[in-house]
Amino acid sequence: MPTLPFKSDVLVYGNHKIIKLPNEISSQLSSRGMNFAEIRFLSSDGRAISDAATAYPLPLEPDGNKSHWFYVPESLCDALVPGSTLELQLTPQDEWPSPVVPDDFIEGLKQSSLYDFYHDLTSKAQWEWMRWIQMTNNPSTREKRITVSMDKMHKGMKRPCCFDQTRCTDYRICSNGMLKITL
Repeated sequence: MPTLPFKSDVLVYGNHKIIKLPNEISSQLSSRGMNFAEIRFLSSDGRAISDAATAYPLPLEPDGNKSHWFYVPESLCDALVPGSTLELQLTPQDEWPSPVVPDDFIEGLKQSSLYDFYHDLTSKAQWEWMRWIQMTNNPSTREKRITVSMDKMHKGMKRPCCFDQTRCTDYRICSNGMLKITL
């Protein structure tokens, strides 16, 4: 897939700076669900960004409304002013990195003797498990999802079932699967 140039504003929710993809860019991605891309930050309000040559490999989380969003990389947060308009380039990636696996999930995998099973899954399948687990802020729901995950993997399931991949799963800035920030 070719590189897609676009403009978007720096949005803020709490302590988080994010970029929401324009619908016309998001619609060109391979899935309404999560995607990965290399993002280049070219300019902010017409001023060049010092590391414009750097490509940031970033997950593109669905917003629950047929588009996607991503967090501004930490190294750029101080340089980008909320509300400023950015000029960016997005290059979709076919290869996905493995997700960071939280300690409670690793512990469940080890206790259930599923550590190797999980690590033999594709990166996309691993991300689906992580997204389903993280979709709640309720500790008891999270614990139940980890238990259910282990049970499903014991039965040979490689992905969580009944999981709407087009929903936003980061509870810090999403509510009921929808990004809380609107344009």
